[in-house]
Amino acid sequence: MEIKPEDELSNIVLFPVKEDDPRNQVNFLYEPSERPYCHHASVRVDEKERQVRCKICGAVVEPFDWMLSVAKRETRLGR
Repeated sequence: MEIKPEDELSNIVLFPVKEDDPRNQVNFLYEPSERPYCHHASVRVDEKERQVRCKICGAVVEPFDWMLSVAKRETRLGR
């Protein structure tokens, strides 16, 4: 039995092409910072906006995470 090239091509099934691959989409926009890393040692609480911002770098800080880091730091100092 002889296989012809046109018969081989008829057996090929193309995969569907995704128009927008989520890996190519930008999900986060990063703002350049003058400091490469900040420990957020000092914060400002804005009652009106209900935000906690670092006084040094200006980043919005998650309140619970900041309090947890302070508590852990105090625990290390107390030992």
